[in-house]
Amino acid sequence: MKSSLIIALCFLFSSVAFSQRSGNEANTNGQGPNQEERQKQWEEMRLKRIAYFTDKIGLTSEEAQLFWPIVNDIQDRSFALNREMMRLIRIPRQERENKETDYEKINTRMAEIRQQQSDLDKERYIKLKAILSPEKLYKYYLAEEGFSRELLRSFDSGRQSNRNRE
Repeated sequence: MKSSLIIALCFLFSSVAFSQRSGNEANTNGQGPNQEERQKQWEEMRLKRIAYFTDKIGLTSEEAQLFWPIVNDIQDRSFALNREMMRLIRIPRQERENKETDYEKINTRMAEIRQQQSDLDKERYIKLKAILSPEKLYKYYLAEEGFSRELLRSFDSGRQSNRNRE
């Protein structure tokens, strides 16, 4: 559950960080980066993630070929669940004030999403256990934590530098 939260935070902060506008990212009409620039930033972040995890875990090329498809697939499915959870959490004000809002249905779905996240964590563990040594699997979990911290630091430093420019 903790790793799901960290993955969710990574996704949330990386998407927010990439949507922040720096001086050189502004396009000609004064708006933030366009979809193409965001996609490029997302790909750069994924490449940094690959390098970080490969280094911290000590993956061989054979392990990496098996490891990354598993991790990326589960991460993508986890992100989809997180997006749905955020949609449920951010019910528009008008809908919250509507007495007919079915909170029981919303609460039930949120519990289901949490269970699905837990199931994904277990699936990832089982699949990675089959290809990594116990030590490397442990290093993977440490790398997840470390990469999340790095993302948070870069997000925070980006916010600090944006404040200094204003």
